[in-house]
Amino acid sequence: MKKFLIFVAIAIAVATVIGATHGSEMDMDLVK
Repeated sequence: MKKFLIFVAIAIAVATVIGATHGSEMDMDLVK
């Protein structure tokens, strides 16, 4: 359960960073 919460926290942090930079191209590069 703790691992899941940590994963969610990291996902939110990454989403926030991407949203702040608002660079879809960078997002696609990270996914690949």
